[in-house]
Amino acid sequence: MDFASFLPKFNEQLMEDDLSKISGQTKFRQLSSWDSLTAMAVITMIEDEYKVGINAETFKTFVTVEDIYNHVSSKIVE
Repeated sequence: MDFASFLPKFNEQLMEDDLSKISGQTKFRQLSSWDSLTAMAVITMIEDEYKVGINAETFKTFVTVEDIYNHVSSKIVE
């Protein structure tokens, strides 16, 4: 998994049309489309796509999209 393939999947959960608005440094909780349902959609996508579970307490520690990516990529066994 690389960030270039993770980002569009993350973006799908936001239902943002413009992927150029989202980068690794994006503070996802500040996005207008972010809410608790979006958080659940992101967690579910990660579980389905990457077979990595993230509990709510861990997810709360993430600030940027890159934080999520780094956590997920560190848990994937290649």
